[in-house]
Amino acid sequence: MSPQARSLGVALALGGAFAVALQLGLSIRHQLEAGRTVGFAVLQYTGYYTIITNSFCALVAAACVWPSRLGRFAAALRSPMAITAASVSIVMVGLLYVTLLTQVHHPQGLEHLTNLLLHYLIPPLFAYFWWRIVPKGSVQWRDAWRCMALPAAYLIYLGVRGEATGLYPYYFIDVGQLGYARAAVNAVAIAAVFMLATVGFIRLKR
Repeated sequence: MSPQARSLGVALALGGAFAVALQLGLSIRHQLEAGRTVGFAVLQYTGYYTIITNSFCALVAAACVWPSRLGRFAAALRSPMAITAASVSIVMVGLLYVTLLTQVHHPQGLEHLTNLLLHYLIPPLFAYFWWRIVPKGSVQWRDAWRCMALPAAYLIYLGVRGEATGLYPYYFIDVGQLGYARAAVNAVAIAAVFMLATVGFIRLKR
């Protein structure tokens, strides 16, 4: 890894950790001010794909620059497939936010800072980090299905969580508002875009 790529990896690891930690603190504060509990705040916070993906990207970046600190998990996290999966997911986080969520989300104060980091700054920087450190030809077409593991697991988690709590973090997959059929169609459409993005990323490295 070049010194420039290593510096970027350090920035992504520390910046990502800072952003998700700050957003957790802000989420807890907002929910307490609304009369809810810390537990409810954490439950709501952990439902966002933005948080899950940025946390994953911070871990992957940390594994790339400090492998000894993550022990046996470092090798899996710094594999070309894992870095590619993280890159696809974080780029999709940015794209979905810009195209579907900017009209309904208007952050203020410190939340505006976390929004910039999580949705606008980290996605392109991590994609560039991926481009710099993943060797050409190191990802295979079969890795496309492995890269889809994170969004697939999230959809399952979201469905189970939604059935248990009635909480859906995004309006376009809110079963309570849209019904099962419409929410499922939206989920399949987004999954298809994810797969196209994954294929595109792999093609760039082949």
